[in-house]
Order: sequence, then C-alpha cells, then structure tokens
Amino acid sequence: MRRLVTIAILLMSSLAAYAQMMPDSTVQVCAYWKKGDVMEYECTRTSETVNSDGTSMKKTSASEIRVFEVVDETEHSYTLKTTYRDVFSSDVNLALGPAADVYSNLAEKIEVYTLTDEFGSVQDVINVDETMKILEDMIPITIDAALTKMDKKAMRELGITKETLVAQMRAIYSSPDVVASMCLDDVAPLLYYHGGRYDMNEEYVLEEEFDNLFGGASAVGNTSLWVDTEESDSTFVVMRTYTKIENETLLPMLKNATIESVKATLTDEEQIRLTMEALEESFKETSTELEQYTTTLIHLPSGWTVAWYFDRDVVVKDATGEAHTKESRQVVIRDEDE
Repeated sequence: MRRLVTIAILLMSSLAAYAQMMPDSTVQVCAYWKKGDVMEYECTRTSETVNSDGTSMKKTSASEIRVFEVVDETEHSYTLKTTYRDVFSSDVNLALGPAADVYSNLAEKIEVYTLTDEFGSVQDVINVDETMKILEDMIPITIDAALTKMDKKAMRELGITKETLVAQMRAIYSSPDVVASMCLDDVAPLLYYHGGRYDMNEEYVLEEEFDNLFGGASAVGNTSLWVDTEESDSTFVVMRTYTKIENETLLPMLKNATIESVKATLTDEEQIRLTMEALEESFKETSTELEQYTTTLIHLPSGWTVAWYFDRDVVVKDATGEAHTKESRQVVIRDEDE
C-alpha cells in the first residue's frame, strides 16, 4: 500500500489540490479532471477452482493495459474514452503462438465512451452501437484463432463447428444491455464511490445483485462499506467492502445450474433420472457460501482512483470436503517508469 501511495504522489504532483476531507468527519469523492487528462492502469485477473482434495481443476488468467482519457468536459459532465492494449486471456485458449497477438490486436480496436456527471459518477455508455459492430466483426476472427488450438476430432464428435460457435457468440453480444454492462464493468470499479459523501465513523450496508455465480440467475447479497480510517488521510482515502452470501440463497442456484448442465449433457431419459436422484441425495449434504472483499485507494485532490483490489471465494461443502472457486482482480495505476 505504501509503495502505491508513493507512486501515486509522483503521478498526481502536477494536479491542483482541493480539500475533500470535510471538517464534519466525512469524506467526499469528486472528479477534478480536465480535458486531455490520461491515466493508464495495469489490470490482471486470475480465477482458480480447487477441488476438495486440494487439486486444481481449472485455472485461468487475463491481463491488459487499460487507458482512460478525458476527451470532453462541460460544467456538468465528463466524457471518458477507454482503450486497451497488451490484452491477454487464457480463457480463450490463446496462451501460445501467434493467436495471442491476434486476440490482442482485435481487442485494441475497441473504444468505449462513458459519460459521467460533474462528480465522476457513471451515467451511461454512449457508443454501444459502434462497440457492438466491432465485436460482431471480431468474433469470427477470434474464434478462428481459438480453433487452431482445438482437437479437430473431438470437435467433430461433439458436433462443434465454427458456424455454431460464431452464432452463439453473436447471440450473446447482440443485446445492447449486455454490451453496455460489459463496458461498464471496466469503468465502474474505478468510479464506484464518485459523487458520494461518506462518514468515516459509519459502516454502510447496501443490497447488491451478483450475476451468474453458477452460470445462471443472479443472487442478491448485502455488502458492508466503510472508510478505512487507519489508512486514509487528507490526500488519499481507502474504501473497503465486505460481502457474504449464505447457503439458503446460493444452494438453490447451484442445484438449478447443475440440473440444467445434466439436461444439456445427457440424452438418455433413464440416465437423466438416475443422475437426478443421485444429485438430490448429494445436495442433502451440500452447502455453499460466498465471501468477497474489495479495497479501493482514491487520490482525493484529483479524484482519480489509484488502485482497486477484488477477492472472491465461493465455497461448496459436501461429504467429500470443501471445494473453492477463487477469483482475484486488481486495477492499479501504472508506474510512469514502466
């Protein structure tokens, strides 16, 4: 944390200072940007599923440089342009060979324009149609690159074709709401607190919706939010959140997702029936819960977020032990010497 603060001081030294730590023990987060301001962030994400015996079943990673530029400002708003470079994702099986370069080059064609109010609070994505067109053009090229790594015999046996994959992906990204949500996912963590005033002596409890935890419907959970007074001062504020979702909310979602997976995989009615009976028995001894933490470091005189850290652990307990699905993300301002 202290090294981050040192880097941030150097990065922000040319920006005008404003007092945001209020005399009434509150802190307000506002944007003090100007047209032409640019901030670059190093972004990473890892996800791992660990079985009850301690073995890792699936591990993925992703990284990119995310660039935010203030391209317009008015008395009541800012327009941010978000662009990407050095994009990598093991999720699409592009970890080796020239396909990784193909994926990165395609991602660099995306530009997202986000409108905020005068405080820096996100209002809208203003170029959804253009982004959808870019994604539509990218999908077949990206799938071509991914297919070079796949076993052709296994694809034939499973009935997988390029055409079906392209159709599935285009169906996903044909919804403006889905594309807008995807774009906001990259901006929202850095602007989550903007426009708010927070009492340093109070813990806030918010109801939040969490999408697709088991590949299905969303879940609602309560998130506690507070100012970390030990790490904050008049220049930097550290905001923290903690979320826990209990078994009574998550277990029905897990059951439904598992049942849908069985129905999509098996075709024999007797096999489906026997599998469902076995699942019902196993779920009698199954429980699950989610814990999630975030930490956000904000430079108050400028309103730029310096760093955002996210950690989530979904635990499934059954007769064999505990299985964990862990996800970690971080978005950190790049050192100007990098």
